[in-house]
Amino acid sequence: MFDVSKLNDLMKNAFQLQEKMTKELGSKSVEASAGAGMVKITMNGHFDVTTVSLDPSLLAMNDLDFTQDLIKSAINDAIKQVKQLVSDQAKSMIP
Repeated sequence: MFDVSKLNDLMKNAFQLQEKMTKELGSKSVEASAGAGMVKITMNGHFDVTTVSLDPSLLAMNDLDFTQDLIKSAINDAIKQVKQLVSDQAKSMIP
C-alpha cells in the first residue's frame, strides 16, 4: 500500500536540498574572460552577472563590433562555467 507520510518526507527532503543548493550557489562565482583578458565577466551561481571589467585599451580601439563580440564571448563562457558548477553541486548533494 502507498504510504503518504513517506512521500511527504521525500518532498520535504527534496525541498531542503533545493534550498541548500540555491543558497550555496549564490555564494559561489566564476570568472570568464575574452580577448586575452580585455573583457572579464564575473557571474554567481544564480547566473547573475556581478562584475564587468573592460580594459581601457579595448575602449580606445573604438571598435564597437569587436567589443560587443568579446563581451558576448565572455558572458557565454561564464554561463557554461555556471552550468558546470550547478551540475557539480547537484551531483555532490546526491547521497
